[in-house]
Formats: sequence, C-alpha cells, structure tokens
Amino acid sequence: MAAGAATASAKSSREHFEYSGLITGQFYGTVECHGVFIVNKNNPGGKEIEHCESKSPSGTLEGLKAGEEGSGATGGFPYPGYPLWESDDPAHVGLVTGDFTYKVNKKDTKFKLVAIY
Repeated sequence: MAAGAATASAKSSREHFEYSGLITGQFYGTVECHGVFIVNKNNPGGKEIEHCESKSPSGTLEGLKAGEEGSGATGGFPYPGYPLWESDDPAHVGLVTGDFTYKVNKKDTKFKLVAIY
C-alpha cells in the first residue's frame, strides 16, 4: 500500500449515532433518530445523514408538513427564524451549519436531513 493511501484512509471515518428526545413547541415533537457522520476527502468538515421518526402520541411530526422540503437557505427548520442545524452526533455536539437540506415523508411521520459541516 502506498504511503498516501494509508494517510487518506486514516482521515476518513464513519460514525453511527442515535438520538431521541422531545423537541417542543413549533418544532417536531418527540423523535427517535439514527444517522451517520462521515468525514472524507469530499467532506473534510463532516457530513451528517440523519433519519428521524415521530414518537409523539399523534404519530406525526409537530410543526412540519407532509412532503415538506427545505434547506438552511430557506430558513425555518428546525427552528423558525433560525436557519442552522446542530449535529445530533454526541461526538460532534456544538457543531453547527447552515448548509443542510431536509425532506418530510408524505405521511408526516419521518424526515431525512443531510448537513454539511
């Protein structure tokens, strides 16, 4: 193996994580999430791909609409008027970005988020 290949491998990582909690108010309610935080040559600051599902009594996401899509540039997600996302990966708490996209499923029960740091 070439020395450069070993260095590139050492800088790449994939960290799987889980998150659950109640995000109250106009946000999305009680959710359970799982995701992966990827660091590689294309995403040296990290890329987070996260899937969240409502665990609220209603079964739907609060404050989001079925089929809704958006990004940090559109503002309003997950906190209206605060167009930033903070990593849910415990290893990256405090890491914030405005470079993210999200999509809610047609039943308003799940969403997927991709954030670039």
